[in-house]
Amino acid sequence: MKQLDADPRTDNLQQALEELETVYATAPVGLSFMDPHLRFRRINQLQAAMNGLPAEEHIGRTLREMLPQLADAVEPLLHQVLRTGQPLQNIETRGFTAADPHHEHYWTASYHPVRAKDGRILGVNIVVSEVTDRVRAQQELRASEERFRTLVEQASDPFFLHDEEGRFVNVNRKAEESLGYTRDELLHLTVPDIQADFDLPRAKQVWTRIRPGEAVTVYGRHRRKDGTLYPVEARITTCELGGRRLYLGVVRDVSARQRAEDALREPRQYPRPGFGA
Repeated sequence: MKQLDADPRTDNLQQALEELETVYATAPVGLSFMDPHLRFRRINQLQAAMNGLPAEEHIGRTLREMLPQLADAVEPLLHQVLRTGQPLQNIETRGFTAADPHHEHYWTASYHPVRAKDGRILGVNIVVSEVTDRVRAQQELRASEERFRTLVEQASDPFFLHDEEGRFVNVNRKAEESLGYTRDELLHLTVPDIQADFDLPRAKQVWTRIRPGEAVTVYGRHRRKDGTLYPVEARITTCELGGRRLYLGVVRDVSARQRAEDALREPRQYPRPGFGA
């Protein structure tokens, strides 16, 4: 009986898969290989865990069978790589899997064509990293910043957010009104520009001692755009936004209070006792 010759395409595919096998077991990222029919031929344990199904259940089954919620987003990418032979790098995908069907997850994936020696495309190698925690942290940061902006804009007192060098990062409308500058003008200024007799090195010593959740009260004089000065009381606390340590100053004009205190300190004039003028 004549023995059938081995299909060279099968040999090439097997060789390519064996070369990938050594890195699959130890890679710190999800790895899988799909043939031109978008069937899983190899998958590592990390990728299988992301999908929420055992690795052996993937083999021979299509992407749509295993990950129906992601198929509409991922299949066009795989077809593009198979059609053009060009890789796709760092494509972000989001969706649900059997691992966590009730919460949306996020992944960054790269898709690389796997070729035979004669140049034919045998399939697509996929490298996946889950970035759910990072994306959620970024979303929470944006939400926190939005809440902060809303709070600042609705405040009845001027708010000044500045960095460790005294450069303004954000101000509210009340800050503009109190000093006579536009927001854009203030964002090009620093604390020394608006505060008379300001000692930056000394202020830095005070700022660095402020711990999260604490605040210090300082007094000084602000200088308006027209050059006039007025006394202020500033409540300063620290916060972290975007990985930067920043300082938030809530400032109050105390001109009226100072005038009242000055009046109390002045000797009062009483009429002399007597009768008549």
